[in-house]
Amino acid sequence: MAPERPASVGTVVGLLVLFELTSGFLQGGITPLLPEIGHELGIPDAELTWVISAQLLAAAMSVPVLGRLGDLYGRRRVLRVALVCVPAGTLLTALAPSMPVLFAGRVLLGPLAALLPLEIALVRDRLPVDLARSVIARLVGALTLGTLLGGVVMGAVHEVTGDVRTTLLVPAVLATACVPVSFPVIQESARAAGGRLDWPGAVLLSLTMVLLLSGVSAAKGGGWLSGTVLGQLLVALLLGGVWVLVERRTTEPLVDVRALADRRVAPFFGGAVAFGVVYFGSLSPDATFLAADPDRTGYGFGLSALEISLVALPAAATAVVTSSLTARIAGRLGYVPALVLAFALIGASFLVTAVLHAQVWQLVPAKCSRDSGWSWRSARCPL
Repeated sequence: MAPERPASVGTVVGLLVLFELTSGFLQGGITPLLPEIGHELGIPDAELTWVISAQLLAAAMSVPVLGRLGDLYGRRRVLRVALVCVPAGTLLTALAPSMPVLFAGRVLLGPLAALLPLEIALVRDRLPVDLARSVIARLVGALTLGTLLGGVVMGAVHEVTGDVRTTLLVPAVLATACVPVSFPVIQESARAAGGRLDWPGAVLLSLTMVLLLSGVSAAKGGGWLSGTVLGQLLVALLLGGVWVLVERRTTEPLVDVRALADRRVAPFFGGAVAFGVVYFGSLSPDATFLAADPDRTGYGFGLSALEISLVALPAAATAVVTSSLTARIAGRLGYVPALVLAFALIGASFLVTAVLHAQVWQLVPAKCSRDSGWSWRSARCPL
């Protein structure tokens, strides 16, 4: 049997860019469709956040677990596993007959978040430092561009078909196409690490996060002082404490909690957590507010999926431009001041939106300011 012939660098990089473009498309395309998904499956607006949260919960586990498995067994092998999970998740999301099945599909999309770290590791294994940095920049750019295109294209497809399920099949086709091309072209990692995966840490972290989010979600029905809510939150806190103890005593922990507690690092991780709460927590409310019928609810604009994506388009374009200026801004202001300014822009945008939201045009500048903050906060502070 003839040995596997290595593909050219350009071909491999092109495919990795395609994967990230598809990843961004999938992540950006779901937001304007959230109201339509809610109508199709009878999901209340308050619970639509779980369509995003289910994927984020799976992503929070997929990144460290798949990243470690890639170190142990090969990044290409694990990348393929992730690429297989993604089309399965998109197909299940498109055809889901009920809310639990929809959430299962979104959970299968969790490995989507692990694609970029695995690709970066493959690139750094194979290429010189300067070329690797250039390729990584292309991958991040492709992810951003895909996110921008996803909302507009998915909104346009829904405008033409009028069917949310048919629209959701578009990313399923794109994700499926990525699987076969990854097999003959992408080469395996040049080296593998030793050690093992911290399975106890992974299981404990998963249970802690599920119970915590479940308890918070249950609060809307029974109140924060109900037995169900307090019970789940208490168990989550106890499991979280056990997880910290396990990670501190494990030679190769899933998460280095000692590093997280370092006073030089902890503020930046805290800022990242705050960013995640604000950014991902606003996706569903933004879409449902724009789609709400003002005659029935007393607020909103009754926009279609395409119109929602077009309202968000200037902000997405602004984020693409300002992200390219992040290093220059941080270089002039300093990394910490740039980070503070980013959060100030985000906070100001929400305050303006709370006061001025009677007309669509009032929302666009606030969204642009917010997305500028999203992109600026990516400035890497020197540790």
